[in-house]
Amino acid sequence: MSQRFLSYVALVFLGIVSIAYAQQKRLDSPHFVDSIHGKVDTQEPVIQELLASPVMQRLKHIHQYSTYSMTHPFKGGKTFTRYNHSLGVMKMVQLAKEKGARIILAQIVAALLHDCSHTVFSHATEPLLMNGFTNGNYQDTIHANFLKEHGILDIVQKYGFSLEDILPDNPQYTALEQPSPTLCADRLEYNLHSGYLSGLLTDEDRRAIFEDIRFEDNKWFFTKPELALKLALVSLYDALHTWGSPSSMLTSLHTSKALKILLNQKKITLEDILYNKSDAEIWEIMVESPDSEVKKHVNNILNIDKTYRFVPLGEHDMILKGKFSGLDPWIKINGKMVKLTEIDAKYAKEFNRVKELKKKGWPIKFIPLAVNAQ
Repeated sequence: MSQRFLSYVALVFLGIVSIAYAQQKRLDSPHFVDSIHGKVDTQEPVIQELLASPVMQRLKHIHQYSTYSMTHPFKGGKTFTRYNHSLGVMKMVQLAKEKGARIILAQIVAALLHDCSHTVFSHATEPLLMNGFTNGNYQDTIHANFLKEHGILDIVQKYGFSLEDILPDNPQYTALEQPSPTLCADRLEYNLHSGYLSGLLTDEDRRAIFEDIRFEDNKWFFTKPELALKLALVSLYDALHTWGSPSSMLTSLHTSKALKILLNQKKITLEDILYNKSDAEIWEIMVESPDSEVKKHVNNILNIDKTYRFVPLGEHDMILKGKFSGLDPWIKINGKMVKLTEIDAKYAKEFNRVKELKKKGWPIKFIPLAVNAQ
């Protein structure tokens, strides 16, 4: 073996090592933020300024699963905040770009900001602000004004972006948002995140999904049906057992009723709910309220699984209906795009069962609790 060849091999090896070192050093920089999905690229100055803003920092104190997460905490003390989710959604859009999709910076900014207008307790305030769970998302109705009123538009305009550039419902931002039940960056993130927290997805599962998922021709899709199925099953589980469950919906009802009382008593303001206070601050006001009705609602929240039972239709006090957010991902097989429900009859049956159940609702009977129930 010639000396020249050995020298060539050595140079190639050193080059590979240098590239790997540079890449690791880049990832270790303060402009790459840790998330459960790996490092998130925050190098762009506009991203850095937005992350440092009070609007984004506030999301660290807004729970993804509202007051339900207080009574049904994740194992190991894990948390899931709107800040975690926002970083994750931005990571998903960046992933589409890394895999070859044409993604402009504005869509990445819109991904980061898409949830910044959430109220305290996230969707738990919708019975108060939207008169129910099926009348749309309150956060979506205020998002554009929120960006203007709380300084976000001022920040992005310094970098050449308009309000329309950073709205998540921009029809060009198909990586970020898609009509349900199609996969999009938003649904991809919260199902991956929820699957991780609930133990339905292993680290190996999530790595495999990251490797397989693609975004081309305005569609997120899998090439391996078994991975599409794993993620889709998380969405049905959540619709029944976590944030879409009867207990979660009832928790939101009690939260909204307690907030309405506190608003009428002027113990809190609408601005406190919309922006001024965190989940923990409002929860403390609820818990410390001397009002007997507020105490009753707090007691019900803390013991929510004991406050109702399922009954036959006609014997109910209430029928709990909620939005259905099950996934039906695209899969590319032999060059053809098909939906998971088209190739997996078992999943299609369960998908339609859960969808119909959410539409018809759960008939429930309330069980009165003692004020000091534990």
